[in-house]
Amino acid sequence: MFLDGVTIQPGQSVLDLVPDSCRRLPTCAAEEFLERKNVWLTSDPSLVLDTLPTTSPTGRDGSKEYHALTVVVLDGALRRTGEEFASTEFIHVRRGG
Repeated sequence: MFLDGVTIQPGQSVLDLVPDSCRRLPTCAAEEFLERKNVWLTSDPSLVLDTLPTTSPTGRDGSKEYHALTVVVLDGALRRTGEEFASTEFIHVRRGG
């Protein structure tokens, strides 16, 4: 799942988004790196995000924040399998900031 960013191309590995310097380190957690870049890997049919990144220039309560969410299918090697995707856009109104 990609939030507010570009996706990978068909046949491309999602791990291509992780820098070589990180992939070479045994202590590098690629999945955590991806989540910091607003990319989540899951085989579950749903995913709950505790927070959303701020897209408002002000970040104030009541600010409308526009987001785009795209889901692509990956194979066992974490490569995108074809052109298919599902995408939606939504507005989040930040409260209690």
